[in-house]
Amino acid sequence: MAQYQELKKRGIEFVVASGNQYYQLISFFPELKDEISFVAENGALVYEHGKQLFHGELTRHESRIVIGELLKDKQLNFVACGLQSAYVSENAPEAFVALMAKHYHRLKPVKDYQEIDDVLFKFSLNLPDEQIPLVIDKLHIALDGIMKPVTSGFGFIDLIIPVYIKQTVFRGY
Repeated sequence: MAQYQELKKRGIEFVVASGNQYYQLISFFPELKDEISFVAENGALVYEHGKQLFHGELTRHESRIVIGELLKDKQLNFVACGLQSAYVSENAPEAFVALMAKHYHRLKPVKDYQEIDDVLFKFSLNLPDEQIPLVIDKLHIALDGIMKPVTSGFGFIDLIIPVYIKQTVFRGY
């Protein structure tokens, strides 16, 4: 807290930037959530001083394309990330749900991804490291122009809307 106070005293804005869910990030800074800014979900969701400034958005059609592509591989587990929550299949393995719950403090099970009633802007996958290059190549081709697959380490792939990345969002600050 002393470091934050020093930044504030110098007029330096403290911005938390992460690929993580906004609801997870504010849990790290509950007493500051209305004073600082958050660039969450790899730039797809931005809050400034407690007020939502911006969010990315896939069209319903784009969401259906992405979900359809991900569901083609029955071994692939993923989370759909939205404004209100993140969503995981109620049939996903318990180990996957437990892992994702560490990163997504709002995580709801769904029977059918296509029935999610939320603004979606990111998808997160977890798989063995040796499968990542092949899956990234496949998704890069299948989702070209809609979402960009990026590896985020530790077996994770994030699908992000190409124009909403942390680097682009920071240009506004």
